[in-house]
Amino acid sequence: MAFRQVKDLLAWIHGFHEQLGAQYARLAELQQDERMKMALVFLGDRRRRRGG
Repeated sequence: MAFRQVKDLLAWIHGFHEQLGAQYARLAELQQDERMKMALVFLGDRRRRRGG
């Protein structure tokens, strides 16, 4: 993947973390095991904070 400017790379990273956080949240909703659910929620929150 080629980026012309640093801001393009940063925008891509931001989007990546947002998407990853959303995927963790969706998986947490489907989870039966409470510990796994808590872990996925934690990871999703962390990803979203890193992306922002």
